[in-house]
Amino acid sequence: MIQSLSDILLITDMDGTLMSKSTGILPCNLQAIERFVRKGGRFTVATGRAPLAARCYLEKLPINEPLVMFNGGAIYDYNKKEFLWNAVLPGQALRYGQEILDAFPEIGSEIVLGDSFHIVRQNAYIEELLAIEYVEEAHITRGGVDRGGFKMLFAGESRQIELLREFVKEKGYDGVDFVQSDPNYYEMLPQGHTKGTSLQKLTAMLGIPMEHTAAIGDYYNDEDMLRKAGIGAVVGGAPKELLAAADFIARPFDEGAVASLIEHLEALYPM
Repeated sequence: MIQSLSDILLITDMDGTLMSKSTGILPCNLQAIERFVRKGGRFTVATGRAPLAARCYLEKLPINEPLVMFNGGAIYDYNKKEFLWNAVLPGQALRYGQEILDAFPEIGSEIVLGDSFHIVRQNAYIEELLAIEYVEEAHITRGGVDRGGFKMLFAGESRQIELLREFVKEKGYDGVDFVQSDPNYYEMLPQGHTKGTSLQKLTAMLGIPMEHTAAIGDYYNDEDMLRKAGIGAVVGGAPKELLAAADFIARPFDEGAVASLIEHLEALYPM
């Protein structure tokens, strides 16, 4: 039974929930997180990013528990800079990726390998993503779909991504799962691994009951985590389909969604 904030593990999505590419981390969110941690709360993030691509934001946060990375494909100890657990794409994923790119010549793609990035096909969306994530040239390789990794990301105009989703649905690829993390991004992940399943792994590692978790997110890749958490919070203005997963609807992103959830927790558990 939760008696105080010190009994809670708070986990937040990054992009579109905690921060954005234009604003960074909202000061009100950071202040609320720092207050939560001072009161004994346990805090971490769940993101689709690689550690390197999240570093410039993570170093500003009072993280005191391991992170969920790659949309659920890994658990990473930020303080020790090491993976505690990770999954990888199966061998057939390379064939799937090539079929997708052959069918959609305007779609860009990258394969994420830990803290390096293999650019399969560059386009404006991939260039923007690398810039947003501050990926250095030293961590980039280029070539075909000739290697596996933690995930394969496809990027393009939103209508093209919608068509890609339908293509993948018809193919019914075995051994992998797909998730949309942004209107312009669609990701191929190892089968059975989501932010939600990795949150379960993390709580088992830490000895925390799942009902003692609070999670917040804003997009489809967050849905399983929100459903599995003790308290699942959705950012105001998120897709309507996520509302069914919500125990709490937070303020919109630009009004401090994470701060809104923390205020809600403080009201529930004032001790």
